Amino acid sequence: MSDSKHALVPYWDREGVMVRLEGVPESIEGWVQADLHVDSHQGNVLSIVESCLDQTIVAIRTRAVGLNTILDARLSDGAQVILRVSRPFKDDRDKERKMQRSTGEIGIMRFLRRVSTIPVPDIYAVHSASEAEPFNFIVMQLMPGTTLMNGFGLLHTDAKERCILSYADICLQLFDIEVPQVIGGTLSVDDGNSLTALPIIHVQATVVCHEIFSSLEEYTTFLFKSKRQWLDLQALSIDERARQDSLLSLLEAQAVSIMQSTSSPSLRRCVLCHDDLNEQNILIHPDGNISAVIDWEYHSIKPVILAVSSPPWLKYDGTLSPYTTNGQTFWLESPAESARLNALFEEYVKSRNVQYFEALTAGRKLREIVEWVNDCEQRAMERLELWLDYTEGAQD
Repeated sequence: MSDSKHALVPYWDREGVMVRLEGVPESIEGWVQADLHVDSHQGNVLSIVESCLDQTIVAIRTRAVGLNTILDARLSDGAQVILRVSRPFKDDRDKERKMQRSTGEIGIMRFLRRVSTIPVPDIYAVHSASEAEPFNFIVMQLMPGTTLMNGFGLLHTDAKERCILSYADICLQLFDIEVPQVIGGTLSVDDGNSLTALPIIHVQATVVCHEIFSSLEEYTTFLFKSKRQWLDLQALSIDERARQDSLLSLLEAQAVSIMQSTSSPSLRRCVLCHDDLNEQNILIHPDGNISAVIDWEYHSIKPVILAVSSPPWLKYDGTLSPYTTNGQTFWLESPAESARLNALFEEYVKSRNVQYFEALTAGRKLREIVEWVNDCEQRAMERLELWLDYTEGAQD
C-alpha cells in the first residue's frame, strides 16, 4: 500500500462542506531493525515467525495497536508480510473469544479464496496459543492498494464509479455463497470447502453471544436484550432510565412491524457478510477497483435483509445521519455525490440479482434500527432520540 499520510484528502463535514485533511498514516512508527526490539513478547513472536517461515525478519514497523498488534515485516528474501498478533490472554474467557476470532478469520479467508474471487489475503503461517505462549498470530499476505479512507476522495469520477461497481461485484459474490441457514459466526470445515455455524462474535464487546439463532426474530430479540443489559450498567437516574427504556421500546416496536411485513423466504435466506467493513478494511487500486477486503475477524451468517449493504463509506443515514453526529465525524464523499453513487450501486445490483436489490430496499430501515441497537457509544441514546424524532417527523 502507498503511504498517504502527507496527502491532503478531501472529506465532508456534517454541514456538507468539503475540508482537506491529512490521510491516516499507514503505520504508527517507522521501520526498525528487527534485532533492535526491546519488547520480550514481540521478540518471542518474531522468533516463532522466523521458525514458521524458515526466513529471517530483517525489519519491522507497527501499523496499529489495539485488540491486536499489526506489524509489517521485511524478510531476508526481500518479501514483506503482515503479522497480526493477539495480546496475551487475560483469562480463560478472553482466551476463548480471541481463539474463536482468530480461528474464524483464518477459516473464512481460506474458504473465500477457494470458493470466490473476492480479494482476501493468503495465509502463510498460523500460531495457536499454548500455556508457554499465551497468544495467537497469523502471518499473511501484504495486499496491494490504498485504504478507502486515504484514497477514495482522490479518485476521479470514473474511478469512483469503478470502485462502486467493484464493491457491488463482491457483495453479489457473498450473496451467492452457500452457507448454513442459521444466524451465527462460522468455522471452516471439510478442509476449508464448507462452513459450519458458531455463535457470533460481535464487533461490540458489550454484545456477548452464546447461541446460534434459527430466525430473524430470535436474533433481534437477543440484540434488544443485550442493549437493555448494557443500559443496566450505565449510571442513570430512574427518570433517565425510564426515558431510554421508552426509546428502546419504540425502536423495538418498529423492528417488529418491519419483520412482520418482510416474511418472504427470499428476505430471510442467510448469507455471509463482513461485519466490520469500514473505510480502513477496503483497499483500492489507483483505477478505483477494489484490491483487497481485509480484517475478517468479525463476520457472520445473517438473513439477507440484514446482510446486504450499499457502500458503507457513502452512508448518510442511521447512526451516520449528520444531524445526530458531532463535529468530529467526516464523510468520504459529498451528500449529493454519495446519493448518485448509491443510485448507481442499486441500479447495478438490480440488473444482476433482483433478490439482492429487493433485500436492499426492503431492509433499509431494519438495518438502521439494528445499527442503533448495537451502538454503545457514550451519546448513543441521545443520538437515537434525535434520529427517532427526525424520522417520525419525515413520515408525518
